[in-house]
Amino acid sequence: MVLVGGGHAMLPSLQAARQWTDAGHEVTLVNPGRFLYYSGMVPEYLGGVYREEDVRIDLQALCATANVRFVEARAAALDAKRQRVQAGGTWLPYDLAALDIGAVPPGRPQTALPTKPLHGLQALAASVQAVLHDARTTRHLVMVGAGAAGVELTLNLSARLHRAGKASQMKLTLVDQADRVLPRFPVGASRYAARMLRQRGVRLHLGTTVSPPRPDEGALRVALSGAAEDLVVDDVVWATGATAPPLLQDSGLPCTANGFVRVDPQLQVHGHPAVFAAGDCAKVEGYADLARIGVHAVKQGPVLRDNITHALHERKDTARKTFRPYPVAPLILSTGTPRGLWIAGPLWIAGTPMLRLKHYVDRSWIQSYQPSDTPARGLDLWDARAPLPKALPSAVQHAPVSA
Repeated sequence: MVLVGGGHAMLPSLQAARQWTDAGHEVTLVNPGRFLYYSGMVPEYLGGVYREEDVRIDLQALCATANVRFVEARAAALDAKRQRVQAGGTWLPYDLAALDIGAVPPGRPQTALPTKPLHGLQALAASVQAVLHDARTTRHLVMVGAGAAGVELTLNLSARLHRAGKASQMKLTLVDQADRVLPRFPVGASRYAARMLRQRGVRLHLGTTVSPPRPDEGALRVALSGAAEDLVVDDVVWATGATAPPLLQDSGLPCTANGFVRVDPQLQVHGHPAVFAAGDCAKVEGYADLARIGVHAVKQGPVLRDNITHALHERKDTARKTFRPYPVAPLILSTGTPRGLWIAGPLWIAGTPMLRLKHYVDRSWIQSYQPSDTPARGLDLWDARAPLPKALPSAVQHAPVSA
């Protein structure tokens, strides 16, 4: 068996893999890096709430525990007809394969940092550290995309800079072609987030398109529609949503028009009983508007694990498990303050209990995949001793369903 991609949905399978290897099955994981960075905690890592080791899972260690071979390489090709995967210059044959390779931001130029995969943001972390540790260093960051990922990252970065007294050394600009931030969420939540961003000096360019960044004497030049002059910046982060990874295009697997692999509700690829897929790379039959967010990938994980086990044992007497998403997928955004922004459909709530709930859920989940001797960190990580500009009041709002 070859597991391609160590994403959020693959983790339960890695934990269960010891049962498979003990039964004599050979299992290999192919992943471009040793660590999985948890999407729910990365914004607060960049915001200084978490350390890097707090927000990542050691895939190599999970493999070692389960006697799984770990190939640290990006899967370069998949040949469904011959049942093999190419990684590290070698073709790996499989009798059974599972894919959890995520997605990539659409239209990202090579000069911009991606938010998917998450380890691509390590360069941004280094840029922030340079500002924090040198009073002479100045940077200008442009965030392209004002959806949940772009807004949460910008909120946490801006808060950290203010707490450290470094806001003047790192300019932050947020760009989106939509006319408001968080365009797919309630209008009230959008206004709440925009107000915080503006209070911290973040420049918002909404209803605006951006050209691919061009190198310019050690910096990057960015043209914005409607702007008289180009922006000369140091970093550009591309947070424009999700599109299918190129691995799937020539694989021979059935894909949607935009490249995502088609699976049934049991996460098995149509017409290819030896292949499963989950997470952002998969399009689940019957759920046309399923958002590509971590909540759904995490919920798919146990279904993927159980159905792989079912296939390995060739069971005929029991039914495979079926994935059923949450009717309304809840989302909690950290804001760089002790308040979290909880959103579910037309409802939104901002307050301290929301952030505490987010911290509890995030830490509990990631702790379940850490070595047993790793100490759990408490709920006192948030340090609000240094005030932010003009604190915002807690809010409870019900936006109209039409919003």
